[in-house]
This record gives sequence, C-alpha cells and structure tokens, in this order.
Amino acid sequence: ISDEIPLLLAGCKSLEVVNLGSNALAGELNGAISRWQNLRYLSLWGNGFSGDVPTWIFSFQYLCTVDLSGNRFGGLIPAYRTTTAVDPSGSGRELVLSYDVLSPVGIDVSHNVLQGKIPDWLIGLGGLEYLNLSHNYLVGEIPTGSLQRMGSLRVLDLSHNSLSG
Repeated sequence: ISDEIPLLLAGCKSLEVVNLGSNALAGELNGAISRWQNLRYLSLWGNGFSGDVPTWIFSFQYLCTVDLSGNRFGGLIPAYRTTTAVDPSGSGRELVLSYDVLSPVGIDVSHNVLQGKIPDWLIGLGGLEYLNLSHNYLVGEIPTGSLQRMGSLRVLDLSHNSLSG
C-alpha cells in the first residue's frame, strides 16, 4: 500500500484491529481513522507519515495499543482529549470520561521527531504496560513522581531524547 490510507477504509466502522505497518504510506493522517470507533489496536509503524500526531489519536474508547513508531511525526505529543458520554441514568447530563477510564495498554511513538515535554496525562495512565518514547527530541525532567503511580508499567523506553532528572 502506498500514499495515503485509502479512504474506502473509512466506511469500515467496525474495525477493531488495523495493522498498516511497514508500507509506503505518507503524508498526514487523514480523518478516515477517526471513524473507527471500535478500534482496539492500531499499528502504523514504519511508514512516512508526517505532520503533527492528530489530537483524536488517543481518544478511541476501546483503544489498547497504538504504534506510530518509525514515521516522521513532529510537534508535541497531543494533549489528551477527553471524551463525553450521556449519563445512562437518563438525567441528560454529560459525563467526562478521563484517561483513568480510557486507558491504553501500549503506546509506541518512538523514532519520530516529537518535541516538548512528556505530557502529564501520558504518565498518568495507570493501566499502561508499555510506553516507548525513544528516539525523539523530548526535553525536560522525567516525571518520576508520576511514574510511581504507573503500577502496571512493564516496559519504559525514554532513551535518545534530551530528558533530565
């Protein structure tokens, strides 16, 4: 597969597992992926995607693993976007689902050109088992206090950045 993610995949709204790794996909991520609301596993590693990581990439309700490694994503790791849902009690209120509820198990954004500090929300994901932010241009202190709250974390790779602390 080359160029962009085919738009015909946008209609496949029931997709749960998508692996498009090691192809010749390039450009910015289009909105086709944002329609896959049942997505549990997304792998786009080893392509030529560029631009910012879209803000919606971490907002899937069921997403367990996202692998964006080996691309040319730049900019900052996007701020966590909360998701709202209608209160099932019938009150009509909206509930804010935080990252404590929507917690991926694995995130790999290594080998990109991401910059800035490690976001607090990312380190606050209690159920996260695998986090690879290596080979980027991240700066600032490693948030060690927050890391202690990540009791499920089994693999942490922050190498090849400009982190301190």
